[in-house]
Amino acid sequence: MFILIQENILSPVAEELYDHLSQLVTGTGAELLPSAESALTKGVGFPSFCSGSASMVLIRDHIPGDCTEGRGDMTDLSSRFSGRPLPLLLMLILPLFFPSFCRASSGSMQERAMLHPMDAFTASTLGRNEWVFNFPLSPGWIMWGVTDKLTVELDAECWLGGVPSFNARYRIFDGGGCLPSAAFESMYQYLPDTVSLIENCEFLTVRRTGSSWYNRLNMSWRPSRSIAFHLSPGITWSETVEIDNGNSDIFLSYTDENVIEPDFSAGVSWLAGDWFSLHGSYSHGVTFVYLDNVPGKRQLACGTRVEPFHRSSSWFLRRLGAELGVVSISFPRVEQTLTGPVFYLYWQYP
Repeated sequence: MFILIQENILSPVAEELYDHLSQLVTGTGAELLPSAESALTKGVGFPSFCSGSASMVLIRDHIPGDCTEGRGDMTDLSSRFSGRPLPLLLMLILPLFFPSFCRASSGSMQERAMLHPMDAFTASTLGRNEWVFNFPLSPGWIMWGVTDKLTVELDAECWLGGVPSFNARYRIFDGGGCLPSAAFESMYQYLPDTVSLIENCEFLTVRRTGSSWYNRLNMSWRPSRSIAFHLSPGITWSETVEIDNGNSDIFLSYTDENVIEPDFSAGVSWLAGDWFSLHGSYSHGVTFVYLDNVPGKRQLACGTRVEPFHRSSSWFLRRLGAELGVVSISFPRVEQTLTGPVFYLYWQYP
């Protein structure tokens, strides 16, 4: 197992994490790797795709033997994360054994909007002047409810010299009964120079240059208070995308220019209570959070959102939450797959 610390503007955080991890991994056979130049996505992934200047802890297993050998397998999660996801699994099954502890109350997850839980596309929009601050321990991104129907992204990373992007979602109508809710979502991103979106991986290279623009129709159906289903068809135009499988036995690569491709995403959410929810999604094409705006990929994601301090008297802690999960991203045209845990923090107000 490898452990990587991304160093950046939050270097004191990275240094403290490095010190703690050095003590934890002593005698375990794990290796602390030097930091690498960060890449693009808003979340965190494996081997290293993360927000510009992000201070994150990344763990990647051998796949197998070494990064240059073998291929990731979307069906082999159990062997790959054996023993390490115990805290996450405990959180996943907690509502089954303690349903009263997860009972919904005022201001719970069951009552608030979720925009991209585990990279699913929902039809929700924020209320007027409602804010969500998303931080993968980096500048991150901010979502703002301009009106009850219009939500836009304010890209904090761009303000500090990162990649310029803009996202907006407009709610078309609210469903009820057997009718879904629907919203239109559009995102534009511009890379003036060629950017490698995955670092520290010799068996997969993903590069993008220029513009990327997606448009989607998001639909959410909520048959009960705690269950929601999400569907999102769409289309993306990408200026230049280059993908290859690096030092693999059989070299495969392709370059798409001015490509227009269809997108599709399906997701499900179990809103278990006021501090805990479970989410899963499958995506064909571009996504918003993990390795975002890359066409031609397949992604399977599952995980949880937790807000453990929801009853705190502190305004800061009360709306503090985290998304934790596992993401598997594959590129069939070069026969490669990346799989690993992901997480980021968020604050949602009011």
